Amino acid sequence: MKLIEADKVEITVIMDNLADWLLEDTQHVKRAKDSKNGIELKVPLMAEHSLCLFISIYKGQERHNILLDTAENGVSLQNNINILNTDLKSIEAIVLSHAHSDHTHGLSWIISQVNPSVPVLAHPDVFLSGRTSMDGNEEIINDCPEIKTITNHGNSIIETRQPYLSTTGLFAVTGQIPRKTDFEKLKYVSYITRNGKKEFDSIDDDQAIVVNIKGKGLLVISGCAHAGIINTVKYCQEITGISSLYGVIGGFHLPSCSKSVTTERTIETLKKMNPEIIVPMHCTGTYAIARFIETFQDKCNLSCVGSTFLF
Repeated sequence: MKLIEADKVEITVIMDNLADWLLEDTQHVKRAKDSKNGIELKVPLMAEHSLCLFISIYKGQERHNILLDTAENGVSLQNNINILNTDLKSIEAIVLSHAHSDHTHGLSWIISQVNPSVPVLAHPDVFLSGRTSMDGNEEIINDCPEIKTITNHGNSIIETRQPYLSTTGLFAVTGQIPRKTDFEKLKYVSYITRNGKKEFDSIDDDQAIVVNIKGKGLLVISGCAHAGIINTVKYCQEITGISSLYGVIGGFHLPSCSKSVTTERTIETLKKMNPEIIVPMHCTGTYAIARFIETFQDKCNLSCVGSTFLF
């Protein structure tokens, strides 16, 4: 797979777990204000445990916009999009990182706002029914996306079990990510119905986006990294044939405990890869984010809703 080099990338955080008006601008991020047109917002940007990223990829005078995930709550999603003046009509593709509701529940509203020509890129397992997760001893039914939500509006679906190169050649979607590390083990207990039979859900539909930025290297953009963020980065390097890692942004889904072997080995491995910028988001976890800040210092940038990251 040969990625065309992008001149630059901008990623606006439409939805993430944190809202914070006090975070400052840095070299790599411009923060949203709690006002619009000089007037304080009566209803501010809303945060929730979910993710939605508006990604702009530039090549010369061209700008190509894609959306990664669609958050969970259509009401707060619409609120943030309106405040941030996000032009959904400019989107050329929607990528679903996996089926979980905190990444897909806003899909029906998003689809109603975009052009019918916009494809939805997803692993085939995203649309399997009978998905459940365990909360202690209680089994919770997950309301996953339905194909008709997309096709009834006239939009197409591109299933990406294998790596997929976009029509522009400026970004790729990994498809299903091989799990090779010995420390990134899936601890999320859930089940799925396949061919009428209930089985353990290994979340095979987890996938990421990768861009090659000119003179810098790969930018890896993950949704939740259920496959492991190291597995994700290494697979991006494998399918593109590019070893240089410029940045990693997205959810890393690390353990929520304060001391974790998985977190420490993840950080240790990323240090060796030497990215210029790391942005842990969403499901990375508070303790893990604290360790990233401690370890990578200025290379680690905090995310919050309304932030625009500049690469």
